[in-house]
Amino acid sequence: MSTASSENPGLQAARIQWREGGTPESDAFGDVYFSRDGGLAESEYVFFKHNGLPARFAQAQDAFFIAETGFGTGLNALLTFEHWQRTAPPHAVLHFISFEKFPLRRADLIRAHAAWPELAVMAQQLQAGYPPLTPGWHHVPIADNILLWLWFGDVHEGLADLEVPGGVDAWYLDGFAPSKNPDMWTAPLYEQMARLSHAETTFATFTAAGVVRRGLEAAGFAVDKVPGFGRKREMICGHFAAGAPRQRLQKPEQVQVVGAGLAGAAAARVLADAGMAVTVYEAESPGAGASGNWAGVLHPLVTADWSLRSQWYQLALEQALPRWRDAIAAGVAGRLSGLDQLLVTPAWQVRFEKFAHRFPDHDLFHVVEKPCKTAFNAVHYPQGGWLSPPKLVQHLLDHPRIEMKRQKADVHSRGLDKAMTIWATGVGESPLRSAIRPVKGQVSRLSGSMPALHEPLVHQGYSVPTTMGLITGATFEKTALDQTIPTREGHAHNRQLLAQACPELELGDTLEGRVSLRPTTRDHMPIIGVDAARQQAFSLGHGARGLISVWYAAHQLATQLGACRRPCFIRIEHQSRISRV
Repeated sequence: MSTASSENPGLQAARIQWREGGTPESDAFGDVYFSRDGGLAESEYVFFKHNGLPARFAQAQDAFFIAETGFGTGLNALLTFEHWQRTAPPHAVLHFISFEKFPLRRADLIRAHAAWPELAVMAQQLQAGYPPLTPGWHHVPIADNILLWLWFGDVHEGLADLEVPGGVDAWYLDGFAPSKNPDMWTAPLYEQMARLSHAETTFATFTAAGVVRRGLEAAGFAVDKVPGFGRKREMICGHFAAGAPRQRLQKPEQVQVVGAGLAGAAAARVLADAGMAVTVYEAESPGAGASGNWAGVLHPLVTADWSLRSQWYQLALEQALPRWRDAIAAGVAGRLSGLDQLLVTPAWQVRFEKFAHRFPDHDLFHVVEKPCKTAFNAVHYPQGGWLSPPKLVQHLLDHPRIEMKRQKADVHSRGLDKAMTIWATGVGESPLRSAIRPVKGQVSRLSGSMPALHEPLVHQGYSVPTTMGLITGATFEKTALDQTIPTREGHAHNRQLLAQACPELELGDTLEGRVSLRPTTRDHMPIIGVDAARQQAFSLGHGARGLISVWYAAHQLATQLGACRRPCFIRIEHQSRISRV
């Protein structure tokens, strides 16, 4: 199936007027985001107290889900994060899911947060991870046990796209008032709330409007009127009276992974972190295939229409970056401080211009003039950089619950135990091997430090300055796939790509090369999913973007296997599910 979305109308950032005293007001709705006097107290009274969260946080078992309609400045989220850190057990994880049609620009967010110095620590975490203003789902890691999931776009579309294993535990209904924002407070909203709730789900909202109360009751919620905060006479809260009990996790005790490249190592690590015993089978050595290349780059996948494929990879990148930063801090070679992509073709120039026209408030990249010694302008991605894939594989597999077995395993179950099997074999043997399209690539290692290159560079190939020299490539060959010895022609091709991009750059000698097969697919999306009936799962086809995709893929698998609870996003995750193969 096609991964392109329908025509995307764009995303408009919030237009803010700042009242005297620093209170932000929405131009679109003519309403304030919070009261400068008592904003924190009101948020705590309405949402925290009337969802009964202090006691529920203290008793949290694994994951706790809060969903909020109207992220705004993030006040409710920050207050909730502070409470969670103080009262929840250390092993439990808070998932805060919020929807915002008109997200604030980062500068406005920072200015609004200045009103709450008592929330400064959490506010800094939110500001540091605040996503680019592009439509769809985003991920912001606040702490190891606090994850923020943001939907930028219409709340009705976002709710319809959401699945929550076990259900949402508490709802914050905090859009602008029904009289000012009637498009949000509708029957479809309450019906989606009911779909995503369980028997112990609660809700709270500042409003007591009859249209809201009646809509919630019609969807199966029991509604109570209680005194409002301050000058507000009444508000409503309640629970989902029509819900079924929350389902328990039914995770397998052990799992086996075939393949010790990036995909297999990521899957093994996520499942081991979830408490499962994992056996990894690898006929060669870890990272022996395409995951053994000396350096790999990662950056957002920008398309003019911001397709579902781009949204999937952006969400994957936002999940991978904090984990890979931790890996670099632990000694994995790499740097995630930015990357330049040269606009070497007119088509690339047009693509980025169309994207910027459609999403004028984005901060995904900015244009820089002729970086290094080149005749081309570039786009600079602050969310970009490089890592050493083989070092990352070693880091991920270093876990007491992961056992490595240096032996071959095949689709006939020879060499395998009777347990759930995850196939992460790249171009190797698997039950879905026919869906994989191998593409041969040769990379070259050149001598010299290349001081003119301060950051990784993407042109019609890629070039990465490292302590072991300049890594550059790669060829893109669909023939002679059985020939894996580096060739002079391959080295000449790689040098020519770099020379065309940066003709004044002095290139060092070619020291060595490496050839591997990339596991690509017809639509350039990985293949992820679980076939429970056959006791097998898949993380295949990560191609040239494995550094971006494998961590998200591992969490998709862990959620489907019941190893952990995380939100699922129907439209974009379908792009990678095995059901499309």
